Amino acid sequence: MNQSSGIIVFKNVVWALLNREFKMRFEKGYLSYLFACGEVFIHVLIWWTIFSFMERRPFLDMELPIFILSGAVPWLFFSKSVLTNLTVFEGTKEFLAYKQVTIFAACVSRILVAVVLTFSGFIIGLLVFSYLGYTYFIYNPLIMFLAFFMMLFLSLGVSLIVSIPGYFFPDFTKIFPNVIRVLYFTSGVFWDISSFPPDIKPWLTWNPLLQIISLFRYSFLQAPLPGYINFYYLWIIIIVTLFLGVGIYFCMRKELISNARPRA
Repeated sequence: MNQSSGIIVFKNVVWALLNREFKMRFEKGYLSYLFACGEVFIHVLIWWTIFSFMERRPFLDMELPIFILSGAVPWLFFSKSVLTNLTVFEGTKEFLAYKQVTIFAACVSRILVAVVLTFSGFIIGLLVFSYLGYTYFIYNPLIMFLAFFMMLFLSLGVSLIVSIPGYFFPDFTKIFPNVIRVLYFTSGVFWDISSFPPDIKPWLTWNPLLQIISLFRYSFLQAPLPGYINFYYLWIIIIVTLFLGVGIYFCMRKELISNARPRA
């Protein structure tokens, strides 16, 4: 099989798995799809209400709902991608016996579902807040797309890594969501790093999610990027995560396909 035909096969497999994912998740109709897309807006609405009661002043001179939206979108994309791929083997193991179907393709298909749902919600949120009279402008669309692609590759790498223990150790699927919850409160989804004391800031910036979310958020600002965003550090983390995820998968592939899952 030459390289071009291999790419075509991969694309067809991803497309087939993608259609399967949509049919399984939204078999009840368009209402369930709209609710899934509206998760972003609901997330913003909750924190908007909390901050309004607290009379919290806006961060970074941004409208409060736009500030929360710009943090919720990349975060929900990451968390949806990783948590759904935590059990990716359970949903696709019957297809892994076919050499054309790989766990990489299965992870990509689930991440594409997260792309559609999250950014549909993003567009809905922007339209709703525009209708309500809130002003915003995307000054740096290239920065926004860069942040998106960084989060995309990071999500893929982390998904590949966690899918292995998620398959072999059922308890891991119960423990790992707690890690996601901790990351949620430490990744700048609904706060800005400027609100923390100087001695804590350097520790928070080691979190690549915080840097990518800040990068996405600053696309709405006519301001230079903050100094704590380190592109070299982010790309190193993304590349190492991807290589680690792919490496672990290929090392364990035979056991995965043979369904050699330990039973208690």
